[in-house]
Amino acid sequence: MRWLIGCLLYAMTSVAWSDWKPPERPDPSVILNEAEADKEARRYADALAKHLWFHENALTYERGLYGVRLSFAHSAWVELGKQYPPALQALKEVRDKADHRIRENKAKRGDFHDFSAINEVLGEEKLTADLFVWLDQNNAALARSSYGAAQNALIHAKYYQLCGKYIDSERSLEMILLVHRQHERMIKDSRFGADFKDYAEKSFSHSASTLVALLAVNQRIKEADEVIAAVLKEKPDPSLKEQLNAARKGVVPEPWPKHGS
Repeated sequence: MRWLIGCLLYAMTSVAWSDWKPPERPDPSVILNEAEADKEARRYADALAKHLWFHENALTYERGLYGVRLSFAHSAWVELGKQYPPALQALKEVRDKADHRIRENKAKRGDFHDFSAINEVLGEEKLTADLFVWLDQNNAALARSSYGAAQNALIHAKYYQLCGKYIDSERSLEMILLVHRQHERMIKDSRFGADFKDYAEKSFSHSASTLVALLAVNQRIKEADEVIAAVLKEKPDPSLKEQLNAARKGVVPEPWPKHGS
């Protein structure tokens, strides 16, 4: 406990030592890039100050950074933490504060998504699964709205029945097809190469197979068959059909690494 308190004090003191202040008209993307440059230059306190600012303020200035904030920014923060331990402790403190707010019914919008995303880059998905179990028992409304952010962690923990309680097969299928069609349009764009096409195809098959497998494990076979039919109508591919048939037997794919992990 003394070690933890010491780390927290060190982290807060280190941030206080930073002379950095955001400009009058901050550009979150520029500030995030500056944090990376500060890390490379070993200006660690400045880098941490900028990560903290970006986490708290980026969406106020640019809502389109939602995905970057939950993925690349957290991954970069972890990399900073490998060189500068107070940064890692500060990231865990941000996560733990979100946990406390949720359990005290004082959650801010996005708290569970932040909690889940940070746990993912830290390899601590079990904490996400445990919090979702708590939500299932204590706050059903927040559990429903947070399920998408929790699914990977629940699969890691093999809580398949709990997944089944919250899966809306029609809505999930609609989203899978929507993303696939967006990816198909992007593939036709010359700016995206073969690597993106490979990613898009694997993402589609993985998402569809996961949905089918979770439905099958929960004995929702009719829905699983409807998903298979719709997916194969969208893309009549023998390899995809084979994966979907395996999923129908209850073979749940390993969670998809969202952040390149």
